Amino acid sequence: MYAMLTTLCVSMALAFSSCSDDKSELKTIGNDTSKPSVTGGIVETGLTRAIVEAYFNEDVLTQQYTAPEYGIEYDTLQTFDTPHIVKSKDIVGRKYTVELTNLRPSTIYYYRSYVILPGQNRYLGNTQHFTTQSLTFPNGLVAVDLGLDSGTCWANMNVGAKKPEDYGLYFAWGETIGYTSSDSHSFDFAHYKWCNGTSKSLTKYCTDRADGIVDNKTTLDLEDDAARANWGGEWIMPTRSMMEELLEYTTSEWITVNDISGYKLTSKINGNSIFLPAAGVGGEKGGIGDRNYRGWYLSSSMHIGRTPGRYGHDYYSNGNASLLHFAKNFIRCGGGGRQTGGSVRPVLKIPNKN
Repeated sequence: MYAMLTTLCVSMALAFSSCSDDKSELKTIGNDTSKPSVTGGIVETGLTRAIVEAYFNEDVLTQQYTAPEYGIEYDTLQTFDTPHIVKSKDIVGRKYTVELTNLRPSTIYYYRSYVILPGQNRYLGNTQHFTTQSLTFPNGLVAVDLGLDSGTCWANMNVGAKKPEDYGLYFAWGETIGYTSSDSHSFDFAHYKWCNGTSKSLTKYCTDRADGIVDNKTTLDLEDDAARANWGGEWIMPTRSMMEELLEYTTSEWITVNDISGYKLTSKINGNSIFLPAAGVGGEKGGIGDRNYRGWYLSSSMHIGRTPGRYGHDYYSNGNASLLHFAKNFIRCGGGGRQTGGSVRPVLKIPNKN
């Protein structure tokens, strides 16, 4: 049952009648223009979202209706057995756009517009379809679905890498400019973007006045996310909880790929795996240390510390970032200086299959 909107909307009625002589758009859409609802084309598609257009037939626009309900319904089945319905709120002339979210990658979706006119039937536009983007990208990049409950897919290589075993670039936490092992960049607070030279003069991502300017930000903004800044799209740096989930639902094996050591993490759920090379750590004296021995992978989360003693309490450690770090004999989540150079392994969030 679809409820009809009965609130009088004079401004909408005027907007409809103002464009009643425009027939050109309807002729190019390829739908049955005798229907009040006309399905339009795709404006944009992504991995998990799409934006589609729809139109009102001009015959609808010449009538003074109370506000109609209009939008898009979509389904993975062309029969629309259990469609998702998204109402639209904005209209320009007689065209409106609707954003469809929570989609699955590499999936065909069928969609059609609808209009419910007060006191009349529900009218449907013609059915069209689109396919969301794949988890396989150009240049060998893949978002690996490990079957995780959160829907997190992990990239198969680091930012700055050309293949899975490449070290890639090194970043300080919250910085989007990366450095190679040959750049001799000093990863210290004197060169760190978000402070005035010391760990006690932070200018962003600070929860304590003793450490700098308080803004209570504990997760990186997207403009400071090295994954989004360098790869664009829907890529982001993983949160601490994503890293913990990764370790919980994978088995870890120290292996060597083309003379590069690191951890192969294999999903306990579907058997898919990723390789994290031991890319090393960027230090204060310039250059990258412990390559092929240690891994230092940054999250988007500030580290949470704990005061010592039996009744210690958790607190945000403003000078440290949460990270995934490892050597041959261990792999775990922990914390480290936010000014220190680390690797970035991007992730994508996709909806669960259920």
